[in-house]
Parts: sequence; structure tokens; C-alpha cells
Amino acid sequence: REVRVTGSQWQANETKQGTRMASADRQEFDPRLVDLLDALPPNSTVAVVSLLGTLCPITLGHVQGFVEARNLLLGDSVTRPKRLERFHEVIGFIFVNGDPYVARKFQRLGEPALIADERKLLADFATADYPWLYASSTKPDEQLRRRWPRLQFVGYIMNGADDVIRYKKFSCSESNRFFTLGRKGFTEQVLQGM
Repeated sequence: REVRVTGSQWQANETKQGTRMASADRQEFDPRLVDLLDALPPNSTVAVVSLLGTLCPITLGHVQGFVEARNLLLGDSVTRPKRLERFHEVIGFIFVNGDPYVARKFQRLGEPALIADERKLLADFATADYPWLYASSTKPDEQLRRRWPRLQFVGYIMNGADDVIRYKKFSCSESNRFFTLGRKGFTEQVLQGM
């Protein structure tokens, strides 16, 4: 693995299974993602699951949340909701909160915080084995639609239960599609709010 960090731009190359790229300046798609989406027939429906979080650091729980969401959306889950449409593919993107927000959060805890470039790099390492899951600097929604106009993209937002409670995100779930990662002391409150 080769990693280069320069200012606000970073790039990580994964040599084992192709090249993974993420850039602060422009969205470039991993060749494995290109192959995955190019192989789909026209009018295929693709779920795009996005998570914006502190991720200081990213954990196996964050990654497992994406794996479970993907299984559910692809129909590989026993507990799949009956009214949920079928998807031909599911891809995921992870974004990290900005340094000022994270610094304030960790200052209240009396702990040092990793800077955004470090958190993005750890997220890139954590997602390297998943050709459908990426750490990214920018939301790729518009770039996906431009690059693959023959596909239908449906967005989902993934949040931690604490964030859903703090910002009352369950109250806007009629117009948005959410996955909520359980968190001790907050999961029950989310269920009550629904």
C-alpha cells in the first residue's frame, strides 16, 4: 500500500486488488466500482448508502453497519421489510466530519482528536476489502448520475442513534431513507421516536 498526504489532498493506492482513489479536489471512481456499475443492465436500481460521522476512529461496527445495510437492500436478509423495493446493487460512501467540529467534541471529553486526513485514511484502510464501499472527500451523488445516466440511484443516510436523537432525524424519515446504527442508551429512544 502506498499512501501520500499533501495538504488538504490525499491519495491512497491499493495495489492488492486495483487502485482506490479519493481526492479532496475531484471525485475519481475506483476501477472496481466502475466495473461493478458498468456491468449492470440499463434501468438497474442502485442504493447509495452514505455515512457522515466523527469516525475518530472508524470501527468494525461502522463497516459492519454497511455490510448489514447492503445485505438487507439486496434481499440477502431474513428480516427484509416487505414493502422495500429490490436493488440490483448497493454501494456505500463514508465521509468524516470537519476538524473544528471533531476538535470541539473531543476537547469536551479531554482527549486529542485525529485530524480529518488521518480519519479518512483509516476509513480507506477499513474499507479496502469491500469493492462497493469507499471513504470519500465529497458526496458523489451528482457524479454518479452523470457517469451512469442509465442507472437509477436511490440514496440512504446512515447515522448513529445518538445523532438521530440529538437532531431528531426520525421526524423527517418520511422524505428521507435512513439506517441507524445502534448505540447504547440511544437505540431505545430512536425506536420510541419512530
